[in-house]
Amino acid sequence: METRRLANFIAIVDCGSLTRAAERMHVAQPALSQQLAGLEATYGKQLVLRSRQGITVTPAGRALYRNAQTMLRQLKQMESDVKSAGDYISGHVSVGLPVSCASIMTIPLLQSVRERFPQILLQISENLSGLLGELILNNRLDMALLYGTHGSEGLTRKPLLLERLCLVCQPALAPAGADRETVSVSAMADVPLVLPSHSNGLRALVDAAFSRHGLKPRIVAEIDSLPSLRASAERGLAATILPRSAAIGTDIGALCIRDVVEPKIQRTIVLCQNSAPPASEPVEAITAAMIETVDELVETGRWPGVRRV
Repeated sequence: METRRLANFIAIVDCGSLTRAAERMHVAQPALSQQLAGLEATYGKQLVLRSRQGITVTPAGRALYRNAQTMLRQLKQMESDVKSAGDYISGHVSVGLPVSCASIMTIPLLQSVRERFPQILLQISENLSGLLGELILNNRLDMALLYGTHGSEGLTRKPLLLERLCLVCQPALAPAGADRETVSVSAMADVPLVLPSHSNGLRALVDAAFSRHGLKPRIVAEIDSLPSLRASAERGLAATILPRSAAIGTDIGALCIRDVVEPKIQRTIVLCQNSAPPASEPVEAITAAMIETVDELVETGRWPGVRRV
């Protein structure tokens, strides 16, 4: 089967439309439709459902999409490996970072890769942890830092860090029960909070901690944006709960930042990869660089509020 047909099918799924896929791949739409029909005839399965709104991928189509991603990525890496054999490590490696980790990790990781593996093209994607996991499963990312040790099958998970969450607010909003270092969950019962929505893993941790005391957080707004959560705390509009590292870039001296205790609110940061395809040499090199960068950031105090697992 021609790899071009697989690449075109991937474009159809990504674009959600034959018309947009044809434009992206510079192929006439009738030819693209014929290629799709040929794939469906080859496998004896309908791969997409067509409608006026676009296309919907069937289970068979999703299976082909995942495997086509893997195959094309491996073919591309094979070409790079053969050309550079015995010379240097080269290739393309894609890494995903959650928003709160990206501000800490991106530049140190890039610097390490540029110094040690200048022939590797590093792609860094910043997104929500849950979405990054899906991108790994779909072979859109080689690896990512994710939150939590449990999740979808098909991912290998190496725990790296334990990260504590903090109350972040202006002094006027700090609860009376807060000392200079910590604040209990029960003391925050009446504190107005701006938090991410329920789809965010951090929100689930906060809700669970309050629930253990028979309480509910006093939510005044839900914002799925780290910069906006920080800005809300800086301006005194409400308090928020974030990892200590997320306060980087704020006027820390003007804010109260207290570790949440009784109970502690913390989460595990893990390094995840797809367990199906074998890791290429460039992926193994970047995996090692990721772990070494994390260790250095923790040891030098540049990643506050975490400890190695």
